[in-house]
Amino acid sequence: MLPEHGFEHDQPTNPLHSNDVYPQKSGAVPLWFLSPKEENEVREETRRLARIACADVLKVFSECTKGRTVSMLWACRIEKASMMDCMASHSTMEDFDKARDEFVQKKADLMAENKERLARERGELPKSN
Repeated sequence: MLPEHGFEHDQPTNPLHSNDVYPQKSGAVPLWFLSPKEENEVREETRRLARIACADVLKVFSECTKGRTVSMLWACRIEKASMMDCMASHSTMEDFDKARDEFVQKKADLMAENKERLARERGELPKSN
């Protein structure tokens, strides 16, 4: 027998599956759908991870530019090219997709925790110690 809301499950079994939605809301969207703000968060996380991976190359470029203004354009072109290559190699679509999948999983985990917390507050589940 189906629950009264008409869905076979209350929670997505796989948060990345395109058919999974939040059944408790009418007009619900798939879990993997991210708002523009969330997309920006994922993009920033991808950039942050690229900066960490390229820290040594970024430092070399930064050191080269110290004390220079316009002359850094030609004096540091090799260092800049190395920096850009490193950042590009760590900012691929695959890196973005991986960060997005991790974000969606965290989002799903947080929703499950909140759902469980609310159920405990309503007395639907026993309180844990």
